[in-house]
Amino acid sequence: MKPDLKFGKLAPKEHPSTLALDKYVTPRTLPMPEEHRNWQNAVGSKFWGMLGNDQLGDCVIAATLHWIQAANFANDRPILFNKQQAVDLYSAVTGYDPEDPATDQGTAWTDMLAYWQKYGVYGHFISAWASIDYTDLNALRQAIDIFGGILIGTQVTGSMQKQFADGKPWNKPFKGGVKGLHGIPWLGYGREGQTCITWGQAQPMDLTANSICDEAYAVVTEDFLDAAQKTPLGINAEQLAADIKALQV
Repeated sequence: MKPDLKFGKLAPKEHPSTLALDKYVTPRTLPMPEEHRNWQNAVGSKFWGMLGNDQLGDCVIAATLHWIQAANFANDRPILFNKQQAVDLYSAVTGYDPEDPATDQGTAWTDMLAYWQKYGVYGHFISAWASIDYTDLNALRQAIDIFGGILIGTQVTGSMQKQFADGKPWNKPFKGGVKGLHGIPWLGYGREGQTCITWGQAQPMDLTANSICDEAYAVVTEDFLDAAQKTPLGINAEQLAADIKALQV
């Protein structure tokens, strides 16, 4: 991996507005995830962009913007973001000051999610977010299938850095020591593994990639769910709506 590529996710941080996805899922009625799903394919490779993560620890910011892109491209609403927008959002969420490098301290996922819910991200809002059991690969894939992708916190090891530099998938064993914590969107999966977006491109991962994760979230947003004009089968939408309303009081 190029030495100037950055990380920037902070350790998992509790937040009172974090819901738990398994509270709203009825296991027996929730459909098995499709055999494969590739929400990232709606976005051409040239449209992702590094969004500053080669110079700043703004991976969580970049991941958020990439998720919004994917959700809107998938519903025929192409949208692009640039580095300056990413930097401005990083400043708004964390207090980063471009004139003071010492303020480049990264972002906690829940801080980003809380900001997204309260203030929106360039006109795009979420009504809620819910944590997912990242040790359960099937649950992660169900969430990708239903919500148009998920937001992940993961470790990046030395071997993963080399695999990225060599244009290879992230495969076990994940060795070489942990080099940093990274925030990325997982947008696709198939028989061999998952696909995330990182450092401006799609990166495949093997079936064990969730073993190095430390948090995972689904977001409830009109960007994706309302465009489908349906309530996902197996989701207790009534309870979810009630809990979202309670958070807004």
